[in-house]
Amino acid sequence: MGRRLRWLPNAITIARLAGLPVMLVMVLQADGPTYLPAAILFAILAFSDLVDGFLAAHCMPRRTSGASRTRWPTASSWRWD
Repeated sequence: MGRRLRWLPNAITIARLAGLPVMLVMVLQADGPTYLPAAILFAILAFSDLVDGFLAAHCMPRRTSGASRTRWPTASSWRWD
């Protein structure tokens, strides 16, 4: 699954970003404090973030050298004194 689906996490992220303005318009045009279609779209966008993270962790190539994937790469080069 790895090499063939490397593009999928990025495509999900782009789709999620494209859905944010749609959700914003839905919320701004809502009649009351709650609007079910906007809530459903929000849930779909939130779930897509979970799927995107899972696929990115399992489909993207692993680094074999360099900085760790869990460490902020520039944190060790900054000085806080």
